Amino acid sequence: MDGKQRTLTALARGIPDRVPMWDWFDEAVLLGVGQRLGLVAKSETTVLRRDDETDASIDLYASVIEALEVDASSLVYGTGFAAIDADYGRDRYGRTFLLSEHGEPAAAGSPTLWAS
Repeated sequence: MDGKQRTLTALARGIPDRVPMWDWFDEAVLLGVGQRLGLVAKSETTVLRRDDETDASIDLYASVIEALEVDASSLVYGTGFAAIDADYGRDRYGRTFLLSEHGEPAAAGSPTLWAS
């Protein structure tokens, strides 16, 4: 079974070939694991989810998941991220996010919440 089959089988209360591994990584952990796996240089970046987020951060997340053979993951990314203030940001679709001290975004509102 591959990760998708394993996860879907378990969610359907079936018996997969092994227990699926489901995980997520916040920004600090993702960068640390990426550095240890040689996927990102230590001096290359220290922040992924503030200001102008790039596809490279999503690619790094996918590379870490693949390298660790994680079957499934939960991920919240707002593409085209721009800061509203020190605690909040908005993505290109107008969704607002509260940013934790580790850069992990949590949905905070619809596109109309912060209308100018």
